[in-house]
Amino acid sequence: MASIVEHIAQAGLKPEIDALAGPELLEQIGNVLPRYDAMVRDKLQKEAVATSNLADDRQDRLNKTADDPMG
Repeated sequence: MASIVEHIAQAGLKPEIDALAGPELLEQIGNVLPRYDAMVRDKLQKEAVATSNLADDRQDRLNKTADDPMG
C-alpha cells in the first residue's frame, strides 16, 4: 500500500484524487498506513514462526523414524 501512496506522490496525482474523492481520502490513508504496515509485519512474523515450527516438527518426526524405523 505504501508503494501506491508513493506512486501517487511521484506521479503528481494528488490534486486529481483530491478533486475526485476529497482531500480526506489521502489523509485517511496516510493515517491508517502505519497501522496497516504493522499489521502486515505482525502477520508475516507469525506465519514465519508457524512455518518454522512445522518444519521443526517434521524434522523431529523424520529423525525419530530414522532412529527407530519400527517405532
